[in-house]
Amino acid sequence: MTSIGLRTLTGIDTGATSAPAPEPYSEERTILLLVAGLAFIGGLIHVGAAVDHWEEFHLYTLVFSCLALVQAAWATLILRGASRRVLILGCVFQLGVVALWAVSRTVGVPIAPEIWTPEEIGVADLIETIGEVVTVLAVTSLLLRDRYALARRACSLMVPLLLFMILVSALFGTGAHAG
Repeated sequence: MTSIGLRTLTGIDTGATSAPAPEPYSEERTILLLVAGLAFIGGLIHVGAAVDHWEEFHLYTLVFSCLALVQAAWATLILRGASRRVLILGCVFQLGVVALWAVSRTVGVPIAPEIWTPEEIGVADLIETIGEVVTVLAVTSLLLRDRYALARRACSLMVPLLLFMILVSALFGTGAHAG
């Protein structure tokens, strides 16, 4: 079949010049891809927490499931090219999760099997909390890099930090709830 016939049948132009080379990743795009990955792994850690807490308190399962859903949705929005507003709202959400974790580990929460009793700090929840803080720092440094030298410097450190947190989260965070 000639290339003209193939083009007519499939819409593919085999005789044309090669496709343009894909754009190289910018620092911003790389950081956002890694933030999305870390947020998604955070969601997986929360899925594990949801399963672990089923017998203890069903409301915890619901809360952890919602956290996982929002983190996965935020990761998806980042991958699709999130707006500044979505990035900021995701950071606010992540900080809210960190604050809830801090309260639950220091004074306890009012809705629990044992109210106002602090939870123990576990490997997975500590790793997830550090990951949430790192995602906020990464996005904040991106959003402020044009205005502040410190934010530009922070951006230059984010790729290795995010890669490290992804590795630690995948190895220790997601597996801590198994079993």
